[in-house]
Amino acid sequence: MDNWIGNSITQELWQLPLLLVYLVGILISLALRKRGPTAATCAAIGLFLLLFADACSPICGNYIISSQLRRNWNNLDVNHALTIVSVILNIIRTGAFVLIIVAIFSGRQRQAVADFNTRRI
Repeated sequence: MDNWIGNSITQELWQLPLLLVYLVGILISLALRKRGPTAATCAAIGLFLLLFADACSPICGNYIISSQLRRNWNNLDVNHALTIVSVILNIIRTGAFVLIIVAIFSGRQRQAVADFNTRRI
């Protein structure tokens, strides 16, 4: 087993509680799909994207860093690769949070706000 694989597994173990929360959230969203299909679907997809991004982050980072030794990359090449991976994963996370916010507010009825008369004293 390559060193980058061992390092990735170790980092994944430290992230396991967070990954399990995402997984439980996906399962709950799918189980409650009939109550609010739009909200449940958006939440499940958003949580899946967060699970994917957080699971891929240490694997990609360790692979790129190990490529510096195996492929004779210089520091600039490693920096560029890490930056590209970081930008892509942040775009995925942003989309996931947008879906979760949509899930929170989807299907809600707009409530009328009472008009309060104020008196000036």
